[in-house]
Amino acid sequence: MKSKTIVIILFIALLLYLGMRYAYYGSIISNCIYTEKSLPVPQQLTEGKIVVVKDAYVALGHDEEYSCLQNLGNIDRKIVGPEAINNITIGEKYFTAKGLTVQPLKKGTSFNLTEVIEVTKRGISTIDSGPGPIYYLILKDKNDNLYNIATVSLGLNQEDLFLALVDSSQTEDSSSIKLLSPFNFIQPNNSEGSDTFIYKSD
Repeated sequence: MKSKTIVIILFIALLLYLGMRYAYYGSIISNCIYTEKSLPVPQQLTEGKIVVVKDAYVALGHDEEYSCLQNLGNIDRKIVGPEAINNITIGEKYFTAKGLTVQPLKKGTSFNLTEVIEVTKRGISTIDSGPGPIYYLILKDKNDNLYNIATVSLGLNQEDLFLALVDSSQTEDSSSIKLLSPFNFIQPNNSEGSDTFIYKSD
């Protein structure tokens, strides 16, 4: 009888443990509250260069928040817009508090878009922030260094926009430059498929 009681107590403790893991991580087997998925890059974005058209910044170092993700967690360069650094609420201290180093990213720096990563959040913390998803552009510079930037961080107002898509065959023609904003990227609906990443130029 005593051994049966111990087994029941252990079983209940296991259920509580698994329940708490599921509540926090959204899974009983994963130690990460995020999931990531690689999406195909729209053809329009592979045919040109993404260029810094206004002085911006790069936060160097691994962000602990995404350290559990195999792909995004290994990219140690995060592009930051000027409005984030100049914002009195966010500012450079937001990044330095995470152990990141903020450096200028010169106007004219160009990148190739190599991948789009969709990040979704799980577990109880989604009550405050929501599950997402958030889409990250993965960019490669001429030295093969990888950078990431979330589409929601491209700038909401016209004066905040700092990255542009430039037709690589017409880099000197200002009419070929299209400033990038979060509104250029559309979240797919069920009819389009969950693995679709949509870019629109207008």
